Amino acid sequence: IMAYKIIENFLDKKLFDEFQGILMSTKMYWFFEPTMIKKDGNKFYLSHKIYDLTPISTLYDPYVKAIFDKLNCKAPIVARANLYVHRHKKITSSPHIDTGWKNHKTAILYINTNNGYTAFGKKKIKSKANRMLIFDSGTKHYAASQTDKDRRILININYDLLFFFFFLAALLALATCLLLTSLSATNVTSSTT
Repeated sequence: IMAYKIIENFLDKKLFDEFQGILMSTKMYWFFEPTMIKKDGNKFYLSHKIYDLTPISTLYDPYVKAIFDKLNCKAPIVARANLYVHRHKKITSSPHIDTGWKNHKTAILYINTNNGYTAFGKKKIKSKANRMLIFDSGTKHYAASQTDKDRRILININYDLLFFFFFLAALLALATCLLLTSLSATNVTSSTT
C-alpha cells in the first residue's frame, strides 16, 4: 500500500505569500538542469539549491527553515526549488525513487497552482499553491509539467527521520578529518627533519 500525506495551507499565509513572491519574481536566480532524471534526455528544468546538508542560500531562513520546523525534520538532507517552464506539451519524468534508504522522506511544497502534478502510478497529486505532499523517499513517482501556466514552481525536500544516522555520519567525517590532519602533520614533521 502506497502511503502519502497531503497538507493544505501548509505554511502561514503571510510567510507563504512572501516566499511565493520571491520565487515567482524576475529577480530570482535559477540554474539550468539538463534532465529531470539522468536517463530522461532533453527534459530540462531550472533549480535553485537551498540546502545541501547545510544552508547554502539566503532562502533558507526564514522560508525553508520554517518548512523544516513544521515537518519536525531532524536531519534535512537537501532542499531545492524547481522551476518547470511551459513547453507547449506535457513533459513527464521517468518513474523514479528519491532514495531507497529507510526512514527517509520526500516533501514537496507546491508554490503555484497549475495543471502539473506529481504521480504515483495513476494517482495524480495536482500542483496547488501552499499544498504539501509527503511520502517515503523509496516510493516510485514521477513529475509532470504544466501546460496552463508559464511556469510550475515547487520546493523539493529530502530528509531523514533519524537524527542518529546523521550524527554518526558527522562523527565519522570528523574522525576522518582529524586522522588526515594528523597524518598531514606527521608528513610535514618527517620531511623537515
